[in-house]
Amino acid sequence: MPKETWGAKVLYFGEDPRYLQEFISYCKINKPELNFQSCYHYFNEEEKLSASINSIYKFLPHVILLDFSGKSNKALLKMSSFLSKHYPLRKIPTIALIKDLKDNKALINQILLSGIHFIQRKAPEFYNLGYYLKCLLTQFTGERIKAPHYFKVPFKKNVKVETIMRVSNLEKETLHIETNFPFSPQHRVVLDTKFENQDSKVFLKPIRRIREDLHYSFDQSYDMEFIWDLDEAAAENQDFVKTLTPMINSEELLYEKVMLPFTKKRYEKYVQSKQPLIFEKKKTKVLIFDNKLSIIDQKDRDLDAYPYDFILHAHLDSRHLLVPEAKADIITISYDDEKAKDDKGQGPRIKRKANNLEVIKNVIKRVNSMKGYSPFIIIYDYAGDPYALQELEYPRLIVKDSSFNLARLLDLCSVYERKEKSVKTRSENRSKKIFLNGKYNDSIAHLNWDINLQYVSETHIKFSSPLPIPNLTVLSLDFPPKLYVTVVEKKNIQEYSLANENEYIGIIHGPGEKEKNQLRKLLNEQYQTLSAPSPELSL
Repeated sequence: MPKETWGAKVLYFGEDPRYLQEFISYCKINKPELNFQSCYHYFNEEEKLSASINSIYKFLPHVILLDFSGKSNKALLKMSSFLSKHYPLRKIPTIALIKDLKDNKALINQILLSGIHFIQRKAPEFYNLGYYLKCLLTQFTGERIKAPHYFKVPFKKNVKVETIMRVSNLEKETLHIETNFPFSPQHRVVLDTKFENQDSKVFLKPIRRIREDLHYSFDQSYDMEFIWDLDEAAAENQDFVKTLTPMINSEELLYEKVMLPFTKKRYEKYVQSKQPLIFEKKKTKVLIFDNKLSIIDQKDRDLDAYPYDFILHAHLDSRHLLVPEAKADIITISYDDEKAKDDKGQGPRIKRKANNLEVIKNVIKRVNSMKGYSPFIIIYDYAGDPYALQELEYPRLIVKDSSFNLARLLDLCSVYERKEKSVKTRSENRSKKIFLNGKYNDSIAHLNWDINLQYVSETHIKFSSPLPIPNLTVLSLDFPPKLYVTVVEKKNIQEYSLANENEYIGIIHGPGEKEKNQLRKLLNEQYQTLSAPSPELSL
């Protein structure tokens, strides 16, 4: 029997406790090295987010299962969206469970857009789910594991893959894209977008990478300039067509070259139609650090329903990146000086860190490092040395000995908007940015490009890519069958030796019965083809 190494704590949100218990029972017998501890949390549409988040902090799970097979999808999507943005809980791998991948494209897109990295079909056999769960955990533990004992079949085949990005705002000549992809100024990008309710391919050049003022669950963003004249771009850069090749073939390129003037007119019409909505974005952003998450208990509606943009984290991250990531107008810190209670397991290390004087200093230090940025900083429940704060010499520091109070914060936001309105309005008028509503398709873009398959099994693909791919990126590919895969750390799976930097491993999301049978049939046919003697040898 494998040696028990550490207890993997699983927290389940859904309406099917029997499924969870059957899965845990399976793992106790077949994967004792995971040493599962489970916690069931019934979840429905009336479930308060505060109760759910408190359950997570109380249990400190290594993985979260969200079951979308019941009647709570809307509430679960809100929760997964919160988890993907909230620090430190966004470090916990989350798996979505659904009835079937077939005919569920809209739900799958919503799940992926909410920040979830893996979707598993609920099935009576648990072999793959147990492995996938452990594979995702290795992204945080660094442990090397063995792949399941399915045979892998060599494939030498180019396949088109697709991943989702977000368009957060736009101007006449630029799109602002949020993604995890590390684009460089040398890249040229072809995106599938939807303007005027029509699918449109657009050609873009990254002109600026920005890791500030992020809205979605990505870690960077880019200002991208439109390329409307492909001949001119090719004359300026002899490698232009070559850089586009992974994303568009020569026939498609000729077609899009003809269509580009019409696409440009449609886009300009779209921008013009959006001009009345130019200031739709919430004007005041508030970044909240609070280990008690008081705002969740005090709110009387969804946080998104308030006229201000609230961004909530338990505490500051070690590199202090949450400050530029939000670039808020107001920062609040609920002071506490309690010692952190560390989770001693070997899983993802989730712990609460004190929001003490050192944190206040680090926030102000990070703010001062950002050019032209001077938010109001409010300290609640301050019980430290008052002279220590005076020494920081930050002119917009407000210190209170009372606890966080949402009603008073709302009043402060209202006053702030009235006083800052003229300055912000002038700035917005100059930029002419149009901020898109994340609920609609025009805020979604897709990047398509060709990868080269090398090996395929029932659980993995190994492939090379001309574009660099970050870990935990979700790709869809029409093999056929249609599959979703999550790119994982290359070094963590022993059976797949990777020689080159541009080679990747993807774990296949739990397919439906139809897709699984298609995949098995394809693998068997390919294996038989490779195993068959050549005609010359059979003579």
